This record gives sequence, C-alpha cells and structure tokens, in this order.
Amino acid sequence: MDLTPKQQATAAIKEAKRILIVSHSEPDGDALGSLLALSAVLKKTGKEVISVISGPIPKIFNFLPNVETIKDELDGSKDFIIFLREERAKVARLSYKLENERLKIVISPKEGNFSPEDVNFAYGHFNYDLIMVLDSDTLERLGAIYRENTEMFYKTDLINLDHHLGNAYFGKINWIEENASSVCEILVSLVEALESEHGKIMDGEIATALLLGIMTDTNLFQNQATTSKSLTVAAQLIAAGADRDLIAKKVFQTHSYSTLKIWGKILSKLDSYPAMGLVWSEVSKQDLDLTGADEGALTAALNDLLYTTEGAKIVILFSEANNATKVSLRSIEGFDVASIAQEFGGGGHKMAAGFKMSGLGLEEAKRLVLQRLKAIILGQTEEAVI
Repeated sequence: MDLTPKQQATAAIKEAKRILIVSHSEPDGDALGSLLALSAVLKKTGKEVISVISGPIPKIFNFLPNVETIKDELDGSKDFIIFLREERAKVARLSYKLENERLKIVISPKEGNFSPEDVNFAYGHFNYDLIMVLDSDTLERLGAIYRENTEMFYKTDLINLDHHLGNAYFGKINWIEENASSVCEILVSLVEALESEHGKIMDGEIATALLLGIMTDTNLFQNQATTSKSLTVAAQLIAAGADRDLIAKKVFQTHSYSTLKIWGKILSKLDSYPAMGLVWSEVSKQDLDLTGADEGALTAALNDLLYTTEGAKIVILFSEANNATKVSLRSIEGFDVASIAQEFGGGGHKMAAGFKMSGLGLEEAKRLVLQRLKAIILGQTEEAVI
C-alpha cells in the first residue's frame, strides 16, 4: 500500500539531520506561524534547522517568539571546491595532511608541472538533507532564496506542504490539502505524528504560532476558509496553551501609526462600481514611503474593506512596487478571485488571491484588471465568476 503524504513526510523528516524550512516572500500569518512552529517542533526532535524567508517580515508579527531567528538568506556550510586544469600536466598522485590548522594538499604530476594559473576555486551548494517549503503554490513565490539557489531546490529532497488551489506539485513529497484553512492547520497532524515517536512536543509557543496561521487565514473565523475542522483544531490549540488573546490584540485590534496613516491614504482613493459590488483603491510607492507602512498593513486594510464596505463583493488593492504593480484581491463566497489571478500569472485561494504586473504603472494595471473583472461579472465571457 502506498504511503500517504503525511507518512512520507514523517519518514523523510526522521531520516534527515539538517533541514531547511522556507516560505514565501512578503509573508502572512500562516507563512510565519507555520515556519516558526515547524522549526520549534523539529528542533525538539533533535534536528538542525535553518529557517529562511526572503525579504522583510511585516512589523505586525514582531511579537512572535523567535521571529528574530528567521534569516533572509541562506547560511551555513558549503563545499569548497578546488579545480585543477590538466592542460600542462596530468595528475599522478594526490595526498593531503593537516599541519598547524592548515590543510596541505600535494598533487604530483606524471610529467611537466602545474602552475597557480591552473587552479580555480568555487563554492558548492549549501548542505541540507531536506528542504520543507510551506504555504507556497510555486517555488517562484519564495523570491530571492529560490532565484539565487535554483539548482539546490531540484537536487535536494523537498517536501511541498501547502493548501493553495493550483499548487504546482514541485516537491518529491507533495502534501497538499486544498480544503484546509491554512498550513498551520495541516501541521497539527504532523506534530501528532511526531509525538507518537518523540513524546510530547506541543507547547504554548508552538500552539500560538499555529493558531496565528489559522486565525489570519480565516480572518478571525469570518471567511469561507472557516470550517468545523479549523474551529476544532483551533480549540485544540487553545487547550494546548495557545494565546488567542495575544493574537487578537496584536494582529486584529492594535494598529501602528504607519498602518493607520496608510489606511487613510487607501480610504481617500476608494472607488467602486456599486452595481457590481466591485470596490478598489490604490497605494503609490510615495504613500508607502511617507507612511512607513509595510505589507502587513496593506493586508489588514484589504480584509477590513471587504467586511466593512456596504455591498462589497470583490475588493482590490493596487500597490506600486519597483517597476511593477502588485494586485491583491479579496471576495465574499461565490466569487472566485483565484481564477482571475491565475489569468494574470498569479494564484491563491478562491476568496484571497494576488499577482504582480511587471512593467506596468498603477493606471494601466487598474485599467486592465478592472476591464477584465467587469467583463466577467457582466457575463461577457464563458468564465463566469458568479
């Protein structure tokens, strides 16, 4: 009988000693919560763990224990490779020994001689036994860590653990649960599987990190991702010591001055097609620079717009980036924004998705996206959203 993805993942973790955990750039609560929780869990089982996310972490999550341990680039040991060209001479023998903390390598030629110009040096890949990619439907979403180390991701055993629709199944092991509210929800069953061998692992900090992912991806249990299972798992985590009140206060009830300032910018530029339930706004790079707001502030504003704007069925936020416009979408049940995002090269969930339009400014991006959404909502294509 074939092993389930959970059984395969558990077996791979058992065999590995040095594990790299990564999640997508511009992380949300599920990405950070799952990464921090899994890192703590694996360390309790005796693994050496390196946790990496490309780029900055939203300030709203600074309250999380050990968030400062997350690196923004790979580090650790690499192979140091010495190349020797044999154009001048051929190698007859090679020997080495350690003298006074210096490695002496002796290469004896068959005939002729080698010269310093024949020698080159290079670094190999980082040495990991296993890579675990969390909450990412494609490797490209990992950002610079993937772009700068692409070959490593294909040469190292990789577990792809995700809940997004349309995941690219890029791992050796693909543990994908599209009906799960979050990766944090999925990880609870992995913790239980590891506890069967290692004894009690779950503690208050791990439970809080996991509950964060569930609460943020369900928007405080208000969106379609909320299921009887997610509520049951959340209750289980609270019983295990998760600090629900801390998450609610830090993420949903308390906002920094920079967050409130960017909300003011967003509200001042709010526009809509009321008959279609379509609401949108925009944020320029100047707005972000002046307010000091980060990705977490934009996500919070987007979610609040959906649930507090009368008649809103689809909410879009256009934000200016370096030579690109980022488009974030949220919707109520019955409006599949993931399919729209996929048309523009992005992805996500049915009710929360996004994409980036490289080389386009805010105005052109708005024109193209709103034109497409109006066409779909009005039923001018075969791909009806409603």
